[in-house]
Amino acid sequence: MAERERWAQEPDPAPDPAPEAAPCERCKGPVTGPLGYDLEFAPPEDGRHCPACRTDLRQQYPTLRQAVFGRRSRSK
Repeated sequence: MAERERWAQEPDPAPDPAPEAAPCERCKGPVTGPLGYDLEFAPPEDGRHCPACRTDLRQQYPTLRQAVFGRRSRSK
């Protein structure tokens, strides 16, 4: 009975904070993109870059290695 009263008097522990998404590797902004950004035209998420940086990277000219061997995704 005394244990029930003790538990009733103690406040609940604070909930764990939500994990923050990793920042964009290129611009350090949120990977999900700024509010209001139209995700329809952005390349698919890669977990490393925000929509604006993914669009910029997609529009860059390929390097000589990429032109010869093709663009490969880094899957490590």
